[in-house]
Order: sequence, then structure tokens, then C-alpha cells
Amino acid sequence: MSKETKPLVALVMGSASDWPLVEEAVRTLRELEVDVLVEVASAHRTPERVRAVVRKAEEAGAEVIVAAAGYAAHLAGALAAETALPVVALPLATS
Repeated sequence: MSKETKPLVALVMGSASDWPLVEEAVRTLRELEVDVLVEVASAHRTPERVRAVVRKAEEAGAEVIVAAAGYAAHLAGALAAETALPVVALPLATS
């Protein structure tokens, strides 16, 4: 893929500690030549960052946002409230 290719999927994790749970999905998307913009933003701890991540995804040309979060999983709703892009919730198992 060329560097001019825009991300098609924005994957937002609620915490950096979620990376081991989503790493394989990101790798698979990239193997399928789907660009992925990966960000971390917590709906609870950093709501302003959630808004900034949505704007970044929109400006980058993302066509869908995947919200990967556990526990209460408010991230998908917080992201969806800030955009008209489709938002897919990816619930993560928590300990």
C-alpha cells in the first residue's frame, strides 16, 4: 500500500492494556491490506480525547470506527455520539 492510502478503519481501545486483545485483529486487517488507525481513548477518563480521536479518524478518511473496550463498554456510545460514521462495538473480556 502506498503512504497516500487513507485508513479505512479506526480502531479505538479504551486502554493501552487492551492491545494484546486487539493486536491480532489489527494484524489481520493489515494483512488484508486494510489500513488501520489505532488510538487509545477512555470514555470515562478522557472524554475530550474521544472527541479528538473521532475528528482525527474523520480527517484521515476512516469509513468505520471499531470501539474495543471492556467493563461498562461506554466507549462505543461515546464515539457514536461524536460522529455520523458507523461505530462497531467490540466487547473485550475483562478479568
